[in-house]
Amino acid sequence: MKIRRIIKLLAVSLVLMMSASYGLKAQRLAVSTNTLEYLVLSPNIEVEFALTHHHTLSLYGSIAPWNVSKKYSVSHMSVSPEWKYWLKLPFYGHYFGANLKYSVYDIFWNSNKIEGNIFSIGPTYGYSFIIGKKWNLVPNFGIGVGVDFRAGAPRIVPIVTKFGLNIQMVVR
Repeated sequence: MKIRRIIKLLAVSLVLMMSASYGLKAQRLAVSTNTLEYLVLSPNIEVEFALTHHHTLSLYGSIAPWNVSKKYSVSHMSVSPEWKYWLKLPFYGHYFGANLKYSVYDIFWNSNKIEGNIFSIGPTYGYSFIIGKKWNLVPNFGIGVGVDFRAGAPRIVPIVTKFGLNIQMVVR
């Protein structure tokens, strides 16, 4: 049920972002992936659309449905829209942003199990290094506050909302 709701949210967000970037002439679409998340076997993708000459909107998703063994399991699913303000042009140089993130997680080791949902919000920062005609390398970081809905009672916790080294392809 929650997965269907998240998929519908992703689809509606993508349509809205594509229609918002329709009038721009320069670079207006980029696709990227966070290479650091592959270290924990978590496939991910981010689609980013330029809204104006300084603003972009992105939608990020990751999933890790793996059971490593009978004694150890880490699975999660995350979705995160983010607004970015680029100091020069979209997909080039410094940016400051704000992101929202929703994650569902399930961690199991030995006989301990932690599962729950977390919703977070916070500022982000990144820098886009141009490494090729259509390729960028984007280190990024974000901190914020999250509401953890583990075992029913919500708790407010400080959280790293974003940490990555993205490989980005500027499509057009």
